[in-house]
Amino acid sequence: MKQTIFSISMLCFLLGSCKNDKPIAEVTKPQPKVAKENPNPPQIQNDIQEYIPEGFEIQYECDGDLNQDGLKDYAYVLRNIEDDTMARKTLVFLGDKEKGRQLFQQSELVFPVEYSDEGYKIYDSETISIEENQLMMELSGLGPSGTTTIIFQFENGGLFLKSMESFHAGAGGQTIANYEVMTGKIEMTQVNTMKEDMPSETEVKNFAPLKLAFEKVNPMELFDQQILKFGF
Repeated sequence: MKQTIFSISMLCFLLGSCKNDKPIAEVTKPQPKVAKENPNPPQIQNDIQEYIPEGFEIQYECDGDLNQDGLKDYAYVLRNIEDDTMARKTLVFLGDKEKGRQLFQQSELVFPVEYSDEGYKIYDSETISIEENQLMMELSGLGPSGTTTIIFQFENGGLFLKSMESFHAGAGGQTIANYEVMTGKIEMTQVNTMKEDMPSETEVKNFAPLKLAFEKVNPMELFDQQILKFGF
């Protein structure tokens, strides 16, 4: 009897051993994850927030390669949330591989106010863009507002007013003014729309080239002053 029990026990042991003869799958230890560099980390996306004053919001924004270094640069126009007759702020940021966006220039004079003191919207269309090494602002409205294009150019590490162009149409005529600030020329063209062939006269006046920094110049005010100064 004891021998029978012993034999059965041995048989069970041998069967159990046979079942475990299969190779045990190798357990791979989890490898530590290597963090991938994020080309647009969250702090870069939010770094403009510290430059937006309380009570202001972003109204317009654009991007492009302003200083031609292969990195994306940015421009923003900020408006006051409660008072649309207040001066608007324009911020320009240059891209940096390590630090993200870095504030380059800012101005409260470059972009005109949105509404007059009487509550009228001055321009129906307003855009801001970066094209190559130039920052461009285009403003367009009906009636006396007309259309104005303002161009700043990145040059020698700075941002300077390059040129301005305006177009106004009224009863019987059109006026096109081109002000090349950096080359020293004002050109004024008057078109007589009362006649079928719409004849035009163009007058050009030259003056010393000016180099006016983004942060210090009021383009609209300067344009008006120069037009009057040169007798147009």
